[in-house]
Amino acid sequence: MFRLLNRRGGRISGSLGGLFGGLVLGASLFFGMSLLAGCSESPRSEEKPATNLKAQAFIPGAGGEGGSDAQDPRPSVVLIVMDTLRADAVSAYGAVTKTTPNLDRLAADGLQYQHAFSPSPWTLPSHATLFTGLDVKDHGVGTGQQLTVPDSLTTLAEHLRDAGYQTAGFSENLLVSEKFGLTQGFDHFEWPELKEILKNQAQGVGRLKSFNILKRIQNWLKTLDPDKPFFLFVNIYDIHSPYEVDLANNFLTPDIDPVHAQRIVERYPVASSNCSRLPPEEALSVLKSLYLGGVRRADTKLGEILDLMASEEGLSPPITVVTSDHGESLGEHKLLGHRFSVRNQTLQIPLFVHGLPEVPPAVLDAPVGLIDLRSSIECWTQTGSCANSIPVVAEASREGASRKMVSFYSDESVVREHTGQDGEPKEDTSRASCAPSDRVFGRMASLTDYPMKLVWFESGETFLYDLSWDRGELSDQKSLVPEQATGMLAELKQRMPTDDSSESSGSVGGWTVDPESVEALRELGYVE
Repeated sequence: MFRLLNRRGGRISGSLGGLFGGLVLGASLFFGMSLLAGCSESPRSEEKPATNLKAQAFIPGAGGEGGSDAQDPRPSVVLIVMDTLRADAVSAYGAVTKTTPNLDRLAADGLQYQHAFSPSPWTLPSHATLFTGLDVKDHGVGTGQQLTVPDSLTTLAEHLRDAGYQTAGFSENLLVSEKFGLTQGFDHFEWPELKEILKNQAQGVGRLKSFNILKRIQNWLKTLDPDKPFFLFVNIYDIHSPYEVDLANNFLTPDIDPVHAQRIVERYPVASSNCSRLPPEEALSVLKSLYLGGVRRADTKLGEILDLMASEEGLSPPITVVTSDHGESLGEHKLLGHRFSVRNQTLQIPLFVHGLPEVPPAVLDAPVGLIDLRSSIECWTQTGSCANSIPVVAEASREGASRKMVSFYSDESVVREHTGQDGEPKEDTSRASCAPSDRVFGRMASLTDYPMKLVWFESGETFLYDLSWDRGELSDQKSLVPEQATGMLAELKQRMPTDDSSESSGSVGGWTVDPESVEALRELGYVE
């Protein structure tokens, strides 16, 4: 079973056919303590004069509905989120090798952004920002206000649909679904059925094998009107915990037996292996290898999707954007997973753009965020202003508050009490081994004004880091530049959500969590 949303016919159910020391892939792989340490530029083709898309004006009525019967000249867009992919796990950035050959292929012929950041270390707020172009404070998703994207907000898919685009989404992540308001504006959207995933797991079937996303995309492509552009969104989930033990994982050293690796996965669940429960180094090394194995599987799936788009007869080459919603802690700051952190390991993400007309390949140092992608896609599709789009040439610079990236996380997103699978009441124990000094309680936020990054904790502690040389966020610079720290803190407090949540039993912050949502959160590792 799967969930399918079709705006023309309603919703139906049915059946359809950091720190990676010691990892080996032919040679020793090593992630330096600094995120993206040792990153080097990939060889690029000879540059030619570029068209700066920021200078292109929006052409009202260009293509779309209400025009002539001629083919709409506006480009199609494919937006792919590789869920839970931290930037330094991508081999194009230079910290590891052979993790992402397909993504590297895309990067070599496109734009590679060195400093891209997420507004949150978890799925719902990040996707809400991606689709709305708003700070977490302004859309409220993942705070004490709501779990879902409000109907009152216009999403990117709604904007493009109203401009005449055919819109579709395919998500392997249970949270990126209609239930959480993330399907707004999509004519067609498919995501896995939770009950079917649990059934398959009980029978030993992989969580994603029954949801053949490539086949689903292929079937949808056959329904397209070739004279109209399309917007396709895809969420690839292979990287997300629980990490899969795959016999084809070349990142596991030969001395690690798959049975032993599976025991480590079961003994150290990502949801609760934090602080003093952090796995010992040998087990942590295995988990890192399994994570990279997931990265490679996700990249293989990405390559299949890219090849499908390239081989589809009559399909014009689309603009392709590949990024992630957040990263993953792999032992840094005594954390595993992506909760309880606004550190670089969970916030710095990859970003690649391919297929922009008359734009040569480049590596771009300008800081950007998920918050910028909506306005950028509107610019590239000539459906909106280019004033706030990301730069596409190395010498371009951009001013504006969105260049200062705000990221936010809070206890409000933790399911404190819920009914367990055995029907008994349960309490969150994911931080039972943590002390106040571990800084995993309460609200936390960061402001990145690259290269400086301010990290704030509700306990009152603040830290200032220079990411140009301290990507691991280990050396506090606040005492050296106190005025800068004070100014950044004032700006951060203006742009972060207010503490307006209320406590209630059976809730996340101030909202009630229904059983289906709890099951989805449990499947994703957000609930034990």
